[in-house]
Amino acid sequence: TLQGFCDHCDSLGNAGRYGEGDCQFMTAGSGIQHSEMFPLVNSDQPNTLRLFQIWLNLPRADKMAPPKMVMHWANDVPKV
Repeated sequence: TLQGFCDHCDSLGNAGRYGEGDCQFMTAGSGIQHSEMFPLVNSDQPNTLRLFQIWLNLPRADKMAPPKMVMHWANDVPKV
């Protein structure tokens, strides 16, 4: 997430708010449902959200891997 915040919840029981440099890795594998909502945290200014998603097709041998979600908080993400 480059700017703003996103609320995540999924069928594995993960839930939380991330943003401002946080990074989320999710593997769908054998199946996971998730939602992302964009909270209105500011009432007096724009609630800008800038993020990007990269979707990768797993190799055939890994398509039914157990689903998982891993959160990498901004202060743990290496800066280049």
